[in-house]
Amino acid sequence: MKVLINGQIINYELQQEKTLKDLVLALDHWLADQGFVLLGLSIDGKVVDPELDPWQGLSLSDIKTLDIEADSQRDLRQANLNVLFEYAQNVNAAFNKLINGELNIQLLQGLLLTWPEIKKTMASLAFALPELAQTSENEISNLIDKDLENGLDEKGHIRTETIPSMAKHFHNLELIVRERLGELDDPRREAGATAILLEGFIPDLGMVSTRLMTGKEKEAYDTILRFSELLSKLLRLFWLMIEVQEPGSPPPFDRHELKEWTAASNKTLNEISAALSDQDAVLLGDLLEYELPQHIQGLIRLIPRASLEV
Repeated sequence: MKVLINGQIINYELQQEKTLKDLVLALDHWLADQGFVLLGLSIDGKVVDPELDPWQGLSLSDIKTLDIEADSQRDLRQANLNVLFEYAQNVNAAFNKLINGELNIQLLQGLLLTWPEIKKTMASLAFALPELAQTSENEISNLIDKDLENGLDEKGHIRTETIPSMAKHFHNLELIVRERLGELDDPRREAGATAILLEGFIPDLGMVSTRLMTGKEKEAYDTILRFSELLSKLLRLFWLMIEVQEPGSPPPFDRHELKEWTAASNKTLNEISAALSDQDAVLLGDLLEYELPQHIQGLIRLIPRASLEV
């Protein structure tokens, strides 16, 4: 059996795959490691859907040529970000014109009704990213869903009292997408800059427990929120570094070490969350002052040295 990607023959050695389903799953993982996404496939010149029977159980011995259609994760993410950014800009421009009395409300309603379709491009931004790195996208998407559920009546007409909330959340969406586009331009440089900010944040983490015990709750929670944002961004940038690497080039970092770091740090992050819920300031102080900084330093050590020379 010949295996092609976008019409080019590749040297792919079968492992224990017996059926088309086995092979598609294996190729999907292999492509992800190379920074690509599987979009479709054809068998002996015929386009097929591997999700449907009888294709899943097809024996590989019955296939002469398997041609995979794939696209780079970076290109797909870039295209979806551009769609989302243009949509957010159009909605925000419509809100501004409406507030200034320069726009018919029906035009804005039409834009808002297309959100469910636009949201699909937003969901695709999260592929290959760890859950923690998707926090901002998930939160703003849920807020917009809630806005539209409460802000549009059964005929799709806007309830005017909900306009300020919707305008605020679509403005935040535009800011998030703008930041994501910047990250995609040069994730190594962004990772280095973010690591420096995160490392400089360590002394503030050590003060969180004291601030909670001395009535400075807002300062304490603002510190935790900012730390979470920086950590989420850095984790996202690790995955983006994989997406933008040139085919055949050495990996930008040790992925096995990142996997080990994730397992170890998740335990500490869960303990921090529990300490906050239990209002255990003593345990929280120990975790933030001693354990978490060690994890941060371990993550920073995985970043290519050149990225830290910014």
